[in-house]
Amino acid sequence: MAYSESIRDLERLREIILNFYVDGSKTKDEYLASFYRGASIIIENALCENIQIIRKAGKTRKFISVDARKHQNNPLHKIFFIKSYSSNDISFYFHIIDILHDNKTKKISEITEELRQRYYNFYEDSDGNITQKKYFPDTVRNKLEELVSLGIVSTIIIGNRFEYYIEKNEINLNYLKDSLSFFSNAFPAGFIGEIIQRDYQKSKEDLFVFKHNYLNHVLDADILCVTLDAIRTSRKIEFDYNSLTQHESNDHFLVYPLKIYSSVSEGRQYLFCFNYKNNLYAFFRLDKMHNIKTENIDDKALIHKQFYLDNHDKMWGTSIKKEWKTEHVEFVVKINSNEDYILKRINREKRNCVIKKIDETLYLITNDVLSPYSMIPWIRTFYGKIISISSSDSLFLKEIKEDISALKEYYNAF
Repeated sequence: MAYSESIRDLERLREIILNFYVDGSKTKDEYLASFYRGASIIIENALCENIQIIRKAGKTRKFISVDARKHQNNPLHKIFFIKSYSSNDISFYFHIIDILHDNKTKKISEITEELRQRYYNFYEDSDGNITQKKYFPDTVRNKLEELVSLGIVSTIIIGNRFEYYIEKNEINLNYLKDSLSFFSNAFPAGFIGEIIQRDYQKSKEDLFVFKHNYLNHVLDADILCVTLDAIRTSRKIEFDYNSLTQHESNDHFLVYPLKIYSSVSEGRQYLFCFNYKNNLYAFFRLDKMHNIKTENIDDKALIHKQFYLDNHDKMWGTSIKKEWKTEHVEFVVKINSNEDYILKRINREKRNCVIKKIDETLYLITNDVLSPYSMIPWIRTFYGKIISISSSDSLFLKEIKEDISALKEYYNAF
């Protein structure tokens, strides 16, 4: 039997790519065999140059492997162009675009009539009889709406009816090719730049090469765009969320979005928002959010925004306490005269910390932060230089001391 599969839902593609080719948290047995086979063929055809295979314990695992330095553009942008259609769909779209290519506005009835007159399509039915294809206004309307949603066809209301047309595009963006190249790789939702570049002349060699580029961001681009639009319009959003420990269970949340955070160390993107489920402010990972929808405007939007403005400088990472109580942290670092690079790094990464020079080699670093635990990974990188450390959070201080004791025990063993 010939293979035939139609995937038009980006959410399903994103789910397959994340769970099979990025996280590796699911096996193909957890999906319907027919759907997995169809999706995997489509994905692997699009990303064939970046699919790697390893065999271990009698099992085969496929994953995406990309060297960002060897690619001018993010190869994962291709998922936004993965769509499969039947032959009837393709001919239908082609005929409609051909009819509207004269830049004139036309009613659905006019388009339907032209389809009947200009295109005499025949097909062989299940009984082997040759039958002429029929065009119905409702079918034409549905196809037109799909083309409108893709931005290919535009609409205008004349009288009390919609009319459809294709705008003539005379914009020349060739002089922006370097800007588009940078935007498509470095900015959130950079796939938009990739889409624009596909329609214009593209140089074989780009001006930019990215050594450290988090390519997985593109898988969350649709979630990011909806979220940013909700932030701009002060609207609530609802979505399904996969917890970190329970991949099978989807929790449903209604939140008011406030800010998007991107981790420079892990490349993950987080949403800071007000969660109506427990009336608390919280962070959500964008790559765990699915089926996102915008809702109505929140009457208390100004209150939430002001709360964020009053407290955002007290947050170090994505870990926050329910009571929003700040804790004081301070530690002394020794920096020798030939170690200016350490001081430069502290100034570059200090965020809301305050640095005070005590003498020629000692520097006091203080911070009032909502969750001192978020600072631990950063503080650990200075263990060899820290002279003393103190905090109003006794549990945080205990963990730091246990860390240092474990290090001493480890190195004394050699």
